[in-house]
Amino acid sequence: LSVYYFMEVGKSPVPEKTWHMVGNFNNWNPGDAAYKMTSEGDYFVFKNFTANGKGVKFVADANWNVNRGGSFKANTAISLTQGGADMMVTAGTYDVYLSADAKKGYFMTPGTTPAN
Repeated sequence: LSVYYFMEVGKSPVPEKTWHMVGNFNNWNPGDAAYKMTSEGDYFVFKNFTANGKGVKFVADANWNVNRGGSFKANTAISLTQGGADMMVTAGTYDVYLSADAKKGYFMTPGTTPAN
């Protein structure tokens, strides 16, 4: 993903948020580099996530100020809200997608992507 900015002299763009996955799998550590999501097109992505059947959330910028949760559903859009519920992700392996606006999350069968 290449991003270009046309800025006024002396101004800089607002940096894009970084997103991490958190849960009891990493002791709810919001800055765990092992669970940092990467930017791919319109999504932040974490591939081959192994869920243990317990709670999962998304956090921005390695702290709890911005965190997203909702109700888990596999292979379909999950509506996420600020401070939402821990998602009780069924044990298994998933490719995880978070929309760029952080309003939708997806736990997909590995190798599949969200429908646009």
